[in-house]
Amino acid sequence: MRKLKPLIVFFAVAAASGFLYFRSIEKPSVLGTSSKKGGKEFIGGNLREKIGDKAKYSVDRNTGKVTFLSGGEAGSLPFSLEKMAKKEPAAVADKFMEEYGGYFGLEDSSKELKILDKKKDDLGMNHVIYNQVYKGVPVFGAQAAVHLKKNLSVSSVNGKFVPDVSVGTEPKISQKDAEDRAGELWREEFDGADYQVVKIMLYVFNKGLAENKKDDRDYLTWEVELVNKEKRKHELYFIDAENGDLVFQITGTKKAIHRHVYDCSLGSCVMDFSYAGYVYGRSEGQAARGTNPVYGGTDTDSLYAVTSSMYDYLSARFSRNGANNQGGLGDGYYSAVTNTDSFAYINLMG
Repeated sequence: MRKLKPLIVFFAVAAASGFLYFRSIEKPSVLGTSSKKGGKEFIGGNLREKIGDKAKYSVDRNTGKVTFLSGGEAGSLPFSLEKMAKKEPAAVADKFMEEYGGYFGLEDSSKELKILDKKKDDLGMNHVIYNQVYKGVPVFGAQAAVHLKKNLSVSSVNGKFVPDVSVGTEPKISQKDAEDRAGELWREEFDGADYQVVKIMLYVFNKGLAENKKDDRDYLTWEVELVNKEKRKHELYFIDAENGDLVFQITGTKKAIHRHVYDCSLGSCVMDFSYAGYVYGRSEGQAARGTNPVYGGTDTDSLYAVTSSMYDYLSARFSRNGANNQGGLGDGYYSAVTNTDSFAYINLMG
């Protein structure tokens, strides 16, 4: 039996560990409520009668559409597999979304959904991930995942779409014009610094989805992703394909997180400490450490990554700058809003 391996992770700006104070976040959705849009009632009694009292669902306040659906105590959502000739994960997920897609804001799931990925985890569950498309153009950030058990019954579905999309899909400015416009914005922001183009893609873009607020306007945009690795700059510009204006900008550089992972497997807790060809612990911006040579596993890198994922979740799902929307966890009175310390101990038995 291996010894306990404690790891300590410290955040100078602890927004990424916002799950410790998750109750302070304003809820974007409510459970089991009803909502009407366009004269059609998709939620409320209609859905409850369909899924039963033991199932659970969540509704977005901005759109009135379902964003989460789970079998709850029943285990699986009501859905007949017997009627299907082809019983494989993607086909089952497609059929399920055909039946339930209206609750999520879709008119015709066969035309509005495209499979992005199919995964099977260590527990034998399958996960089919979709992106919403409009007349063949992907809708930025509009994704959902259908989770299926070993027997292919549907355990849950989570995601968010843009309902009632309405926008032209033929760009009036070229991809090259969009790149030039994004380049101008880049040079203005970074004092003329050079950049590399990572990719340029055409998207339907809705600010309401990006900022978690009510916004019925849709844009056809060119997403232009630019990067300068030496200066550690990374930006995504969404250029209006109608007139070349900047619609939205997302930074790929995380300015609000300062992660310091201390590895205690040597008997004392160290960070960025090189010994016998391996670097123990990892501070912000440092390279991945890989497998620990003493105990195996990639705990340091996993902790480093998950803290970033939480910050991204708070930003993308709730449009918040940290858990308190001011860069950290603190309340601004008893502790500074951008300098809150958080410690996590992870003990693993081998």
